[in-house]
Amino acid sequence: MTLKVHLGDALRAHGIDEPAATIAAETAVTVFHLSFTQWITDGEDRDFGAIVHERLDALTRIVHPGS
Repeated sequence: MTLKVHLGDALRAHGIDEPAATIAAETAVTVFHLSFTQWITDGEDRDFGAIVHERLDALTRIVHPGS
């Protein structure tokens, strides 16, 4: 089983309905992947949390333009 599947199962077990559970699980794994890839890039000196927040801010701007 993949991390996305486990996350989706956990979200559903905590009462999150579909399609929200799958969307959230897929998004979480994608944000982690993009953040980790940037974090291990040569010359990157920011901490992991700052990079994650940057990716989440970008996602927020797409989902809620003008926020």
